[in-house]
Amino acid sequence: MSTSQLLTDRVSGAKKYNIYSHIRSDFILKIVDILFILFIYINVISPGPLPVVFTVKKILFGILLLISLFYNVLKRQKYSISNMNYLLFVFSSILTMALISLFKGNEMNNILKFVFPIMFFLFIPILESLCRIYSIERYLHHILYSGLVLSLMVLCVVFISEILNFREIALFFPAEGPNRTNLSISYPLDSIRVQVQTGVFLTASLCIALYFSSIYRTKYYYIFILCILSAVYFTKTIGIWGACVFVVIAYLITKRNYLINTIVVLAAFLFMFFIQSSVITNLRQQEEKDASFRNKQQQIYSGLELFYDKPIFGQGIGYVFRGVDERSDYNESVIENTPILLLSTGGLYGVTIYAFIYLYPIILYFLKKRKSIILKILIISHMSILIAGFSNPYILAGGMGLFFPVLYLSFKMHKQSHSDESGEPRPVGLIPSSVS
Repeated sequence: MSTSQLLTDRVSGAKKYNIYSHIRSDFILKIVDILFILFIYINVISPGPLPVVFTVKKILFGILLLISLFYNVLKRQKYSISNMNYLLFVFSSILTMALISLFKGNEMNNILKFVFPIMFFLFIPILESLCRIYSIERYLHHILYSGLVLSLMVLCVVFISEILNFREIALFFPAEGPNRTNLSISYPLDSIRVQVQTGVFLTASLCIALYFSSIYRTKYYYIFILCILSAVYFTKTIGIWGACVFVVIAYLITKRNYLINTIVVLAAFLFMFFIQSSVITNLRQQEEKDASFRNKQQQIYSGLELFYDKPIFGQGIGYVFRGVDERSDYNESVIENTPILLLSTGGLYGVTIYAFIYLYPIILYFLKKRKSIILKILIISHMSILIAGFSNPYILAGGMGLFFPVLYLSFKMHKQSHSDESGEPRPVGLIPSSVS
């Protein structure tokens, strides 16, 4: 066989391989696109009994993780140097904490609850490819729609309970037991309160709706905003209320007459807070409120004692807290106050690690000179979740506390890979170039 014929065969073989590889990668991305959207809705809405939902989320998370790893090998995806250094720091630090905790005698199952969520960072390369093909706005819209569905669920429960006067609906949403659900209903002061475990996503949905209303200028987004704010009110959770105030103020700062608008918004929220915090006249409800307050106070005191005992590395992640709840027997690896949880289990080392994990995307954003509106939406959404979940250990889960950092780093990597020679990012997705 001649040299020219051999070269021709090799070139044609390489072209066929590239075509087959391209087809496989496109097929994988279509599957991941569907699975990731499904993950968004299950993660935010969490329909059905929570133990079942958690199992489904773990299975879906595992499938996405395996596909992502396969895609990384197939395409030989490369992280940016900054992302690579950050991820190496995250994985090495958390694994070090896990080894220290294992050495301290904590159970492996409880330790894995803190280690497994960081696997969410392995989605970054494949999410970067999804941003390139489908645009990040596609997934932001689905986050908004899932938050809207969650809001409508809350409002439907309120309507059935208060307007139709069917308060027995609370039996369908138990707060404890194997059939506990994402929504739980209580009636303090004879008024309804709908607690939502994934309620932190309501603040992120509000952020997306506010900014998209100014970008796309359609009336539907104003309806979305009204529904989300109404649902937020009925959650009657101070953390979520505070996060919504932060989101609204962050949005108004960029508008004209922002000072007047901000004062009006703050006054409205303060008025609503004082109305809700009116004097409790029912003795039994006062006792229940005091018991809840004493429980949180006891958790703080117990956590600080554990921290003072071992201030450097703490008791180890996965440490089981006992006897910190006067209302029931408590035997869990988490408590309701996230900072105290990190102090008592991770010590100063653990607090430093987790603070850097959650604050790194925020630091990157503020160091960036040119800030696109998509990056602003992602960072404000992330900050709102941190505020809403400050006293909620659920934000330590990858699908909640790390959701927007992963999206942010994925989109940032996508913008870097599609920048021109001058280093300025090109317009990407559905956002007009005038606002990107």
